[in-house]
Amino acid sequence: MSTTSKVIIVSVMVAFVFMLITGVTFIPSTHFNFDADEVSRITIFDGSNGEEVEVTDDAVIKHITDNINRVEYRRGWLDFNMGYTYTIKLYDTDDELISKLTVRGDSRITYNRFSYVAKEHSIDYEYIGSLFNE
Repeated sequence: MSTTSKVIIVSVMVAFVFMLITGVTFIPSTHFNFDADEVSRITIFDGSNGEEVEVTDDAVIKHITDNINRVEYRRGWLDFNMGYTYTIKLYDTDDELISKLTVRGDSRITYNRFSYVAKEHSIDYEYIGSLFNE
């Protein structure tokens, strides 16, 4: 096999792997489906100052879960960023962690190491921040 043939085969394989990775990573859209009735408490950690607030009020839990569920997200690349604003943890009635997500602004979150960008609507970033002032 000639060198030119080897280069062509390797180039095609690299292009195929790139397309495969890109196709798997960029899923068109994602919605989360957190059930407020299954959440007994939420903790929110502020990464900018180290404060943490615990939410047990059913109305506030519903507002947060409904807001996260309402937003349509586009999944991006693996997220290795270290900086963030809020880490939100949802717990069930047995105090088991249901889910953890990191809020990086009103249109970007990290969930299971992947970055998600809001396509429609936005995360109620100001509301989350207001919980630290109560």
